[in-house]
Amino acid sequence: MTRLQEVQTKHRAVCDLMGRTGLDAVILTQRWNFAWYTAGGQNYVNHASDTGVASLVVAADRAVCVTSNIEGQRIAKEELDGTGIEVVPCNWWDGNATARAFQDALAGRRAAADVRVAGLPSEVSLLPADFDKLRLHLLPAEIDRFRRIGRLAGQALEWACQNFSPGGTEYELAGLVSHAMWSRQLKPHVVLVAGDDRLDLWRHPVASSQPIRRRAMAVVCAEQGGLIASATRIFSFGQPESTWHDRQRAICQVDAAMMDATRPGRTLGDVFTAAQQAYERVGYPDGWQHHHQGGPTGYRTREGRATPGSRMAILANQAFAWNPSLVAAKSEDTILVDSAGIEVITATGHWPVVQVQIGGKTVERPDILIR
Repeated sequence: MTRLQEVQTKHRAVCDLMGRTGLDAVILTQRWNFAWYTAGGQNYVNHASDTGVASLVVAADRAVCVTSNIEGQRIAKEELDGTGIEVVPCNWWDGNATARAFQDALAGRRAAADVRVAGLPSEVSLLPADFDKLRLHLLPAEIDRFRRIGRLAGQALEWACQNFSPGGTEYELAGLVSHAMWSRQLKPHVVLVAGDDRLDLWRHPVASSQPIRRRAMAVVCAEQGGLIASATRIFSFGQPESTWHDRQRAICQVDAAMMDATRPGRTLGDVFTAAQQAYERVGYPDGWQHHHQGGPTGYRTREGRATPGSRMAILANQAFAWNPSLVAAKSEDTILVDSAGIEVITATGHWPVVQVQIGGKTVERPDILIR
């Protein structure tokens, strides 16, 4: 499948949704929707922003990209080449020009947008929640890209953990992880680091200036072309204390149970129930209460979360990143799911694993690396 063919496939999906919802056009500005529709195009400059600097106006007969004259040529050449999408640049200082560009592209059509941006006609509504479902089922071309991204993300994360020197700070480990990602053409969407005592305290540890002397955890969400692969690795300088190591092996069993429960036709609520039961089996019945357990992923770090009773369906050809945790222990990789089973795309084969027997098969989950 060429890039143009992928865009055409997604165009048909959008047109089908418009037909079901009574719309004639949609406007896509959120970075995950822009990347999805364009087969990997990026419309943002600020990495911290969910809203890009370019908007797609998609109607049945065409799609155009409205942006500023600052971005127009670059986006046309570097982000939309081969997509067949026309770029309409507007002078950055002229808000009226942007409004006219939207009006011309919409031509009075009934339209909805994923987010309101300057220049949109007031009658444009917000997209129905059903639009988000279009991103969940991955096309073969997306799966191929995701496999490559996952492999690179795992390599970057593990290289940094294997090459970090004791006594360096959490900031330095975060920098090493980020360097490893950038050098592999991955964008650090999220980098979390905790060392020593902070590893016991926080489930979402933003890096600090604290030196790391005994142990550490590093977490990444690595992006390329809009797709995001997530993984966590934990390492120890010297033999880990037995209670800590036991917790890591216990959480690997929870993660394996969640993976085994992730099957097309089931729901996120089913996976959550499997997690609760696994926490109970390994001796931590309330362990799930201290951090969310993850969920479907792809063009967002999480497209949803497993919660009690969630009816969100699991699809074939969908990506997930489960992340069960206990104190100083966590298991996380990105997986692809189809009717044949699961595929861990962030595993490299160069990290110690815990082998968990479940459902008549062996599931390998990341153990503590002892250095």
